Amino acid sequence: MSSATNWEGHSFAGSEIMTVLVDKDEVKYYLHKDKLTSECPFFAKCLGSGMKEAHTNEVKLPEDDVEALDCFVDWIYKEPMPNISVGESVIVTMKAWVLAEKLCMPKWQNALIDHLAHIFTYFPVVKASHLSWINDNVPTPSPLSNFMRDYFAHELAKNAGAYRKKQESELGLDEGLWSALSKSPTGDQVTLKAIAIARDSDASNPKNRPHEHHVPV
Repeated sequence: MSSATNWEGHSFAGSEIMTVLVDKDEVKYYLHKDKLTSECPFFAKCLGSGMKEAHTNEVKLPEDDVEALDCFVDWIYKEPMPNISVGESVIVTMKAWVLAEKLCMPKWQNALIDHLAHIFTYFPVVKASHLSWINDNVPTPSPLSNFMRDYFAHELAKNAGAYRKKQESELGLDEGLWSALSKSPTGDQVTLKAIAIARDSDASNPKNRPHEHHVPV
């Protein structure tokens, strides 16, 4: 699985290699201790003097997601966010944001919000799966849920045709989106915000101002 022992442009000679076990299946990542502790307060604490993990050279993250850890490894060794590609996963980016919050990495959180805004520049439609994942995994309010709520409200107001039922003869919101929205604790707020945006010809798109949903660094 992911190994960080041969990253071009980085020298970690003499740095211990830590094993990070991710998900209930304990997928193994082999990462440099110096890089983990210098980039991430969570790992700095886990691997500090007197902690069990410092002696076993192993950290378990059973509740975390492998895709999010892949993003974490890319961030601590490379830092710049990847270019947008076809099929870019909004959900993977949101998973990474949740992990960044757990790991106390505000700079990475903010880069991920910027990355989401960049994705929506090229692939603007919010899917029912995005809303459902937020409902199930992201506290409300939070910078991430607020960004997605504000962006979706803007989309409903300015690009409503993309969210209508698939049959041209039918009116109303796509059933999957309607179900996800109705289950959201902020569903009513999204609807009211969309109405307000629809009435405001000068309303700006949240994807153009993601900094408003940054966390303090």
